[in-house]
Amino acid sequence: MLKPIRQSRSKSALYLIFVLLLLADASLPATNTWDNLADTWVATDALGRRVPTFPEVPAPRTDRTVGIFYFLWHGGACSGRAV
Repeated sequence: MLKPIRQSRSKSALYLIFVLLLLADASLPATNTWDNLADTWVATDALGRRVPTFPEVPAPRTDRTVGIFYFLWHGGACSGRAV
């Protein structure tokens, strides 16, 4: 007659945690259900000024141009060394 294999408590606990994680993951939606596109962004600064929402903004104007300037820091500027 074969004796049953006795698992240690730690193995049983790990198995239970694994099964619970699988069940918890199965209950989550497969895709994001929220809208993170730019037309839903809202913001208010410390002075109470707020960014207009999509319905408040007029249509794009073809006679206007927008430029964006940015500068990438490379090297010593973040490390405290003189550049």
